[in-house]
Amino acid sequence: MKTIFLNLSDKPSSTWSKDQLDDLKSYAETCEILDAPFPDIDPKMDKHGIFNKAFELAEIVQNHSTDFVIVNGEPTFTYEFVKALKKHGVICMAPCFDSDGTFVQFREY
Repeated sequence: MKTIFLNLSDKPSSTWSKDQLDDLKSYAETCEILDAPFPDIDPKMDKHGIFNKAFELAEIVQNHSTDFVIVNGEPTFTYEFVKALKKHGVICMAPCFDSDGTFVQFREY
């Protein structure tokens, strides 16, 4: 059975480096990556709007067979989204890059 990784970012996995793809193998030898665009977050949205949007998306993710979620986007939404998923045991990760923009690793939140 394949392990499912949801990539919630503005960088589709088709643009990832070999190192990024190889790093996923440290979590699962056989995996499938599902790309989803990071949601648009209105900078005028208040904290309640952020929470509600994050909670709604987290519920959708939980209802699918997603093993890991790679999250990279607007910080306050990311915080609430990851917090909601972690309560349900979903492993969330962030891509980490060095100062030259070269991928180093995925790091769990």
